[in-house]
This record gives sequence, structure tokens and C-alpha cells, in this order.
Amino acid sequence: MFGFEDPLWSADRSTWLSPTRVELKLRKYPGHRAPRGIKVIIECALRIAEYGDGTHIESARLESTLEGMLDLLG
Repeated sequence: MFGFEDPLWSADRSTWLSPTRVELKLRKYPGHRAPRGIKVIIECALRIAEYGDGTHIESARLESTLEGMLDLLG
């Protein structure tokens, strides 16, 4: 369904909200840009992800979107 291309991403926690919906707390090594992690919710059946203020994107664009978020954090 979804996998990061960059092996520096890790999931600190995964919580299944329903049979097709999972909440992930993610971090990217070394972790200085988002030390508390980034929370996303993935709807596996629809292949969409929700992050931040409730923005929805295709799961295929999730990694690049998260990279952009980290860039904004500095």
C-alpha cells in the first residue's frame, strides 16, 4: 500500500483506527527538524493520506509532501 523510498524514515507508532485506516507517527533521521514527529492518517482502501490541518493527498505523494514539510521546519 505504501512504503518510503528513503530508509531514513521510521514509524514510531502505528494505531489502526479502523480496518482500513491507520494513524502513523513518523520521524526522519536525524530528527532535528521535527523531533516530536509528524502524524499522518492513511486510508488504505482509498490510497489517500491526511496530515497537518486535515489536508488530503494521494498516498503516492506522501513522502515528497513530508519532505517539503521538513524543509519548511528548517
